[in-house]
Amino acid sequence: MKGIFRRIWAAVPTFFHLVRNPDAQTYYPHEKRKSRGRIIWENLVWLLRHGEINHFYYLYGFDRADFNRPEDYFPEQAFCRIRDRANGCCRIGNHRARYICMLQDKFLFGQYVSSLGFPTPPIYALCDEDGIYWLAERRTESWEQLPSHAPLDGFLKDALGRCGRAVYPLRLEEGRVFLNEREILPSDLQKMIEGKYILQKRVVQHPELSRMYPHSINTLRLITLRKGNQIIPASGTFRIGAGGNRFDNWAGGGIGVGLDVQSGRLNEEGTFRLGFGGRVKAHPETNVVFRTFEIPYYKQALDLVCRLHQFFYGVHSIGWDIAITEQGPLVIEGNNSWDIAFQQFHDSKIKRVFLDSLKKE
Repeated sequence: MKGIFRRIWAAVPTFFHLVRNPDAQTYYPHEKRKSRGRIIWENLVWLLRHGEINHFYYLYGFDRADFNRPEDYFPEQAFCRIRDRANGCCRIGNHRARYICMLQDKFLFGQYVSSLGFPTPPIYALCDEDGIYWLAERRTESWEQLPSHAPLDGFLKDALGRCGRAVYPLRLEEGRVFLNEREILPSDLQKMIEGKYILQKRVVQHPELSRMYPHSINTLRLITLRKGNQIIPASGTFRIGAGGNRFDNWAGGGIGVGLDVQSGRLNEEGTFRLGFGGRVKAHPETNVVFRTFEIPYYKQALDLVCRLHQFFYGVHSIGWDIAITEQGPLVIEGNNSWDIAFQQFHDSKIKRVFLDSLKKE
């Protein structure tokens, strides 16, 4: 009990920021909204009831005058506890084990998925500060020998990185090394490496997705759940880059669009994070309308992640990142610690579907 009150006291400054200027924080400026007093009261009740601030109060549209069903939405910390417990140590036969490391480590994940015959970007090499192990040659080389592998176009990724952090475009051309399109010496690149990195082939997305936005790989986030021996497609969103950014990350200024998980049909509106924009019906730079846009190979992508989840038999829920190429879908990552907030914003039914999948039959 003391711990709950300490968390509440520590949250006071954030709480006052949340309720100080509702007009500047709403995602629904053209709809009738609740009074400031009502907004303060509802946030206080949420804080006392759940022991955490509802950072997504405005994102979920709780401030709209006609909204009155907060129980349909997971508190963030409560969801994380349930998700992590379900994805934690599981029983397989008479044994117990933890399988989430196979999702968390990009090298293990890529090699495992590839060995099963599922499409995923090939990994060229595993790197650390001491050298580069080239998988095809089965040989470790020094960083000074890196330019000899030109031409090569790929991404250097922290094997344990999350949320698009420590991901760098890397290109080898005519004995020169380019990181983020700037030439760099192999010795300086070596100094950046802490821990394990992978060097992975660059994905070339389907022309239709480039028509939506050409400067980033625009990806699907598909959530699958295990219910008994079945894999259930639970929810999905389409993430799109914007503003010249190379990544489609919503927190960094990208657009998120909800979709019908069975058909892949996009919702009418997409959303920027506050500070980058608001709700939009078309991409502001390419003018492609979301509602009429069809994601190529969507059914194949959904089938792919449902089949692949069967091989991660020790994990209850996975958030998949899927790229679409001219040849079909590619599995980029699987995430055991997928975020509930963005899914709930686009799909308030996911709480019910998630909890239902945990019920014993």
